[in-house]
Amino acid sequence: MGELLDKLILFLCCVLLLPLQAFSPWCLAALLAALCLSSLNSYFPEKFSFCSSIGFLAAGCLRPEFFLFIPFLSYDLWRPCFRAVYLLLPSAVFFQLGRVSPLAMAVFFLYTGLSALLKLRTLALSRSRRDYKDLTDNAKEISLHLEQKNKELLEKQDYEIQVATLNERNRIAREIHDSVGHLLSRSILQLGALKAVHQQEPELNAQLDTLKSTLSQAMDSIRESVHDLHEESIDLRSQLETLCRGFTFCPISLQYDCGAMPLELKYCLIAIVREALSNIMRHSNATAAQVSAVEFPGFYQMIVQDNGTRQAAGDRAGIGLRNMEERLAAFHGNLTVSRKNGFRLFITIPKEDVHEAADY
Repeated sequence: MGELLDKLILFLCCVLLLPLQAFSPWCLAALLAALCLSSLNSYFPEKFSFCSSIGFLAAGCLRPEFFLFIPFLSYDLWRPCFRAVYLLLPSAVFFQLGRVSPLAMAVFFLYTGLSALLKLRTLALSRSRRDYKDLTDNAKEISLHLEQKNKELLEKQDYEIQVATLNERNRIAREIHDSVGHLLSRSILQLGALKAVHQQEPELNAQLDTLKSTLSQAMDSIRESVHDLHEESIDLRSQLETLCRGFTFCPISLQYDCGAMPLELKYCLIAIVREALSNIMRHSNATAAQVSAVEFPGFYQMIVQDNGTRQAAGDRAGIGLRNMEERLAAFHGNLTVSRKNGFRLFITIPKEDVHEAADY
């Protein structure tokens, strides 16, 4: 839009120069030629602009009518790639010194300078707009990148808090088992010794039996609490990361995106991954492996795959695969085995069946 307005101003200025010359058909030819070439220069490559400008400047050396429209057409010449064409401007002025009036020549220089100023201003504005757009795009990209990093940090923070909580539960369960559990066990043994010493005292034995029953109930309650705390402290992601770190047969990657799930399912998936990695070490010649655990709105998905080319020996459905299928049957899960482009286990487990199995 800026270039169109600049060209319109220069065209009208050059048309105002025509009354300073005697009217002839060359005036109309120069006007139409300048208008057409300037329009074409906006849509064709720079090579066309270069050739058309040289042709028009040559015509300006021969005819004063074309000479008067050089400021209009020179608007497209003020580019670094057209510096060689600038040398033709003094030639055109030299050839028209005696054929154009001094007033027209002075106005010609004025319009040529105006053309250069308008072009330089338009180029500067265009460059500023381009820089502003680039800056805006970069700022938006940086903002999105920072948002993503912030989201990842928050997720990592939540995960670390969860792991710390589970570790603390595990520590508390271990402390209760090692201290209170041992004290209660010793107390029960001491009561048994007291009963053996005072066998002849029925009344005292009855009280000791009551005390031993109470201590036994307390021992059973502590054992259940310790067992529950230990089970709740199992984190599937940490367990899978431990399995992957211990897998040294080939490089392995882990993709994990799961929320909370029943404890029984955690044990099932851990056992399946352990068996799958063991099969890779025994039967595969893979150079890379991958474990993926992803939660979807209606089901859980797990994939264990490698890029090996050697098939597992023995029956197609080996003992390890049958064990996996039996584990998954409790949750109505589906196991698909693929041997194309490596060995691949594809597991899907419906969420509804998982919760029903856990409740049962």
